[in-house]
Parts: sequence; structure tokens; C-alpha cells
Amino acid sequence: YELPAELKGLLQCEDVSMSFKKSRYYVSEQQKELASKIFRMAEVSQKLMELQIPYKNATLLYGPPGTGKTMFAKYIAFKKALPFCYLNFSRIIDRKLTSGKGSDGEMSRITVTLMQEFDKIPNDVIVLAATNRYDLLDSAFVSRFSIKQEMKPFTTEENQKMIQMFLSDIGYEFDETEINRIVKGTHDQREIMN
Repeated sequence: YELPAELKGLLQCEDVSMSFKKSRYYVSEQQKELASKIFRMAEVSQKLMELQIPYKNATLLYGPPGTGKTMFAKYIAFKKALPFCYLNFSRIIDRKLTSGKGSDGEMSRITVTLMQEFDKIPNDVIVLAATNRYDLLDSAFVSRFSIKQEMKPFTTEENQKMIQMFLSDIGYEFDETEINRIVKGTHDQREIMN
């Protein structure tokens, strides 16, 4: 997708129907439950939009790095046949603060502006926000999300299933003891896949 010049570097959009490999993506039970809620909310949002009742299908994903928050958002976009757009708020805030005063007052104005813009999002948009630092989020911003979901690291068994699914899809066999060695001691999905 081609974006306006002022959004380049801040917003990235991709057609996940071309890039997301569903046959390689392991969906945990927690993720299946969450996806089901998001899909139900999409139906409700659509009906409410027809009645001109604003409602946000907004989910806040939080947890440590490498737990699949961004990949889960791509999975949702893929399943709903929607474009995946990634907006990096930290870059926006950094850009505003470095070009402005950099004071707490400036940060408060940025936060209020972001919340006002968030409130303008139409019902038919699915919002998934992801953060590693839930503790730093403004409570008024957090309250705008219908679902707040902690993305926990996969268990050893889930990591093994994730690896097996990926290897099976690419047609590569790997020794079971080697897989166990890789997942032992780490639950960071990104690190394991790397």
C-alpha cells in the first residue's frame, strides 16, 4: 500500500493475504479464544454501526517481547481478509517531543490528541494495540479497549507444536531431541523461531 509522505516511517500497511503463511502459524488455545471474541465483536460492531451506535472493536495485547503480539494481529487481519496496518506510536511521540518542548505538558497534549483520534475510528475497524509496557499506559487510554489480554509466553509443549507445525509446512524433518534442546529454557517464540 502506498502511503502519504507524512505517514511513511510511522505507518506501515501490508496485504497479509500475500505475506502471512497460515499453515506455518501455530495458534494456541488462548489465542483461539481471543480470536473468537474479536470476531464476535466484529459482528456486533457491524450491527451497531447500522444502528449508528459507536462501538470500538479494540483489543489491547500486552506482555513481554517475543510472545507473538504483532504476529497475532497479522493472523486476525488474515482471517478477516483485512489489510494489516502497523502504527508505531513511540516513533510519533519521539518525533513530536524532539520537535517540540519535550515537557510533561507536551506529552499530555500528545496523549489527549491520540485518544481523540482513537475515538474517531469507525466501528468496522478492528484495532489491536500491542505493548511490552502496560504499566506505562495512561488509564484513560486503556479504558478505551473492550478487551485487555496478556500474551503469555508459550509453554514448552506449545513451543514444540509451533516448531513442528513450521517444519511440517516447509517439508523439513528435525530431530525431536534437537527440538527439545531448542525450547528448553526459553519461552520466547521469536527467539525460538530465529
